[in-house]
Amino acid sequence: WGGAEEQAAEIANGNASAKNWVEEAERIIKNATNAAESSLPPSSSPPPTSDSMDVDLDDLDDDDYYDHQRRQEMLHAQDGEDWELEYATYSKDLARDVERDTDLVKWWSENAARYPVLSRIALDVLPVQASSVPCERLFSAAKHIATDQRSRLGTDKFEQLQLLKFAWRGNLVNVAEENALYEEE
Repeated sequence: WGGAEEQAAEIANGNASAKNWVEEAERIIKNATNAAESSLPPSSSPPPTSDSMDVDLDDLDDDDYYDHQRRQEMLHAQDGEDWELEYATYSKDLARDVERDTDLVKWWSENAARYPVLSRIALDVLPVQASSVPCERLFSAAKHIATDQRSRLGTDKFEQLQLLKFAWRGNLVNVAEENALYEEE
């Protein structure tokens, strides 16, 4: 994900249409969340009033204290600010538990409580990216089986042929290479 520095380097290398992908991602998130917020139905609970905020905090149990604090935050928050605070927190937070081989879908699922809006976006996008290459490879391989000469193959036979093809692929012997080695000996 190239930021401003990477964009400048690409422009210097002759790519005039280089993008600042961090800025582009932020713009997309802002547009997506604004569209999602405008499509939500109005809240069924009435907004907190300042009258209900005059409460003795010592008399509240943990759940009521949390609810009281949340209502205070909502009272002082501006429309559309919730996701922006979430994004700012995410941007500043160091994800110490993320490594090169971390399952990002699992990570976003586990952190959905911390980042509810961002996790919904991530969980919509990440699985698509992960499945596109193997799926394309499968369709490309299928075109060799589903030819005009094999047009009467049923779905069961077609599936069996695909499975056999991929199961045998690792066990194929390169006869030409073996012959070349035999000749050299």
